[in-house]
Formats: sequence, C-alpha cells, structure tokens
Amino acid sequence: KVLLNAASGFADSFEHRQTNITPAPECKDGELIQVHLANNEWKEAEWIGEQIQQLASKQKDFVYLLVAVLARNHKRTEIISQILECMGIPCITVERFQFFMRQEVKDALAYLRLIINPFDAGALRRMLLRPSRGIGDGTIKAVIEQGKNCGFSLTDMVSSRTFTDGDPFSELLSAYSSGVVTVFDVETTGFSVSQDEVVEIAAIRLVDGKPQARFHAYITNTVSVGDSERIHGHSDRFLAENGRNPKDVFGEFFEFIGDSLLVGHNVGFDIKMVAAQAQKAGVSYPKKLQWEDTLELANRFIESERYSLEVLAEHLNLTHLPSHKAMDDVETTIDLLALLIPLVERRADYRQALVYRYGEVFEGLAEQVEHWRDVSQSLRPSDLLDKLLVESGLYNYYKSEKKRLQNIHHVLRFFQTQDDLNLHPDTALRSILEFTALAKNLDRVSQENNQVPIITVHQSKGLEFDSIFIAGAVQNEFPSYFSIRDNNLEEERRLFYVAMTRAKQRLFISAYSQDASGSSKKISNFINQIPKECIQ
Repeated sequence: KVLLNAASGFADSFEHRQTNITPAPECKDGELIQVHLANNEWKEAEWIGEQIQQLASKQKDFVYLLVAVLARNHKRTEIISQILECMGIPCITVERFQFFMRQEVKDALAYLRLIINPFDAGALRRMLLRPSRGIGDGTIKAVIEQGKNCGFSLTDMVSSRTFTDGDPFSELLSAYSSGVVTVFDVETTGFSVSQDEVVEIAAIRLVDGKPQARFHAYITNTVSVGDSERIHGHSDRFLAENGRNPKDVFGEFFEFIGDSLLVGHNVGFDIKMVAAQAQKAGVSYPKKLQWEDTLELANRFIESERYSLEVLAEHLNLTHLPSHKAMDDVETTIDLLALLIPLVERRADYRQALVYRYGEVFEGLAEQVEHWRDVSQSLRPSDLLDKLLVESGLYNYYKSEKKRLQNIHHVLRFFQTQDDLNLHPDTALRSILEFTALAKNLDRVSQENNQVPIITVHQSKGLEFDSIFIAGAVQNEFPSYFSIRDNNLEEERRLFYVAMTRAKQRLFISAYSQDASGSSKKISNFINQIPKECIQ
C-alpha cells in the first residue's frame, strides 16, 4: 500500500493526471520509502551498495536480479557500477554490452558461434563477408535458393560430412537404415551451460531403425531445480530420493551410446549440457560426438507454423506425445525421425547435384572449420579466438583500422578474464558466448548471471523489480537541467513516476549534496511531492 499510495500521491502533481491508483483491500502495507542524502556522488553509490548488502544478508542465495538501480543518465550508472563492483556486488549496465554489437567484434565472434553451432547460418554469412573468400553473392544466393527445394542449408557447405559422400545427410540415412542411432533427451535445472545441471536423461538405441535397448536415469542435483520443476515435474526432494551419482550416470550413458549417431530435438542443447556436467563430474566423453537434430530437419522438410516437439506431435498426429519427461520425449522424437527419414532420402540426388555444382569453392573453408572445431576441445577460448583471427585473415583485414583492431584486442582480453579455468575449454567457450549473445537483452543477461541491473529510467520501462533504487535525485539531474531551464518539468515528472512504479516491494531514493567538481547540489523537488507519510 505504501508504494501505491506514494505513486498515487506523486501523480497528484501532474498537470493532467491520467492515472488513478487504489490499493486492493488485501494489499499489504509494505515498507516505507527510504530517502538518503549523501555527502557526494561516491558516498551515494556506497550507500546504495550497503543497502543491497543488507538485503542480501537477510536471505540465503540472494537473487540480485530482483534489485535494480535506476538513474536519469548514463554517467550516474557508470559511477554506481564502479562502486558496486569494488564492493563485490554483481552488477551490469547496458552500455557495457553495446561493445559486442560493433562490426569487428561481431565478425570475430561469428567464427566461434559457427564452431559450437554448425547450423548458425547468420554466423557463416558474416564469415563469408569479411574477409573476402572469393565466394560471390551470386553463389551464396544460389545455394540458399536451390537448397530450399531439397533441405540443403548454406551451413552444409562448411560441413566436412557434406564432402564425404556429397550429401550432409548420408551418415544419418545410412545409420538409420543399416546401423546404430541413439535418440536421447535430457531435463535440466535451467539453460546455462556453466550454472545449471542435467537432472534426467533418457535414450533409446535404434538398430536398423528399430528400438533395441533403453537407458534412463535421474541424477542427484547440487543446483536447485527452481522454476524448472514446473516444466519437468521433478522436485529437489524427488531427485534426492531417486537421483544417482552423476559420475556413474554419465559413465554408463557414454558406454550406452558408444560411437553411434546421436539424434534429438534441439539436441545441440542436450549435448552441451551433458558434456559440461560430465566434465565437472570427471567423466571423459567422446570428443567428436556425431549428431543430427530433428528440430533442424523438421524446419527443412516439414511445413509448420512452429517446430516445438509438442506442436509437431499434434500437427503430424504422431503416436507418442511429449510431456517434458525425458523418455516420453525420446519416444516422440523417434516417431518424428521415422516420418522425416523418407523426406530426407527422397531429395538426396538434388543435394548431391548442388554440392557438385557449388561445393568446390567452399571445401577449403569446410576443412578449416572442421580443424577449428577439433582444436576447440583443447585450446582455451582466448587462445582459440587468437588462432581463428590469424588463420581466418580477420586480423590482417582490420590491421589498417586502428580503432577496430583495438576492439578486437579488447575481445581477446575479455575472453581471458571471463575464462573459467575450472571448466573444460569447450564448456568455457560456450559460457562466454552465452554471455556475449545476451548482450542485446539486459533482462536476460542479468537473469543468466544473477546481477543487479544498473540502468536508466528509460531502459526500465516495462520492467519490474522487488527493490528499486532511484539514484541521483538532485536538481539539474532528476529533473534535468534542460527541463528546469525550459520550464518543461511535466515529462521529467512522469519519468520519475515510471521509476517509482518499477518497485514491487521496496523503494529507495538517494541524492548527493556535492558533485565531483565540488559544486553544491540540491535534493530533487520531486521527493517533496511524495506524500510524507510514505517516507521513512
């Protein structure tokens, strides 16, 4: 009620009020708003840090991402982030991640993205753009357009399997008809390769296309299942009672799959999670797992609005239905694979003709990518990136552009500092790339890394947090100098209202009496427009 009454009272200061807020009868009173005036900008940031530390001390496994610091400008976010980092408080600003959106940085990361995801067509297109590889736009467009008719992707042109038999799916077709395929699925505590764990794994071995053997196990977890329980239904208690030691499970699983071809729906995710946890458990795993993804195959050979296993099972009237129980999903994937195989087989001649016509100009790059993929299992991420930059020609391409080359060196240093030496090189690389890939979305970045977002009020629109800190609430900052000069405070007032209403449980407002130059500052008039009974 306190926060709602405060927002409602503040809204009374609007020239044309459009918002009415009435707390529901069952709404709790909540905490009073804390307002603090610090001696200077640095002391203000320290006070914010101290309040966050107090919040964290009251709760085990404190969730930092439920706290946010809002400021009127970027300068304030940088000052606060510096102090919070010095205090050991995990935090993040949007500006820090705009670095990853620069051309030369995205060029460098594209090579790594393709190494860990062989179906990343966007990464390949960027690789073909800079430096030039003598592969023209006409060739690229022809491969893409003609490939649509036979399930062939541009990324198949840089797969070593394509040049073995002239068809990227020859291994799948051979293994399914007269060999061994293992279809598997996992359930996990979340999506982070470095922080989450596999809690269930199931597999069925197909010999000549027919089920021959099954594997299933629950795994004891050290990371709480949290919200993932809503998906797979396995509680921490259930796993404690029914789970097995991960080292034993993964050892048996790798023995079960042998050197068979692995198949799954979005199987790239499953493989990286299994590999990461097996490495942590001290289990060696096959360095070159061969796999096919029914999600990718369905996208190429089936018309559907969406391609989740649930949607495809209903759309195609499959015998089994997925339930986010690993074995159910495996059985559904087997049904889907059986339907896909004839579609893949039917167009093999077209794919071979496409490779025969255009493959020669791609073959050298395919060999290079395969080599990089091999060494990614042993080189630390920064060493791998350095090797890629040299051998790809990207270093040489940017050597005459000082600023861009400097940014590439910054990327290398970033990889060095972010590298978790406790992780296998492949897992460490995936973890770093997850971090950079989420740079466009602050909300997801903070969730993946459990960090306090330090953002501007504009950037906070549409977001909510348990605890909000409004920083820099002084005249000429919030409200801004120009709004005061031009007597145009209404927009600033509405922005302050936005900041207040981001808080669900607690609101802190801070100001400082002296800036870095020694000039005196006055507390924001907006604070005086909040009902006094709502302030501590």
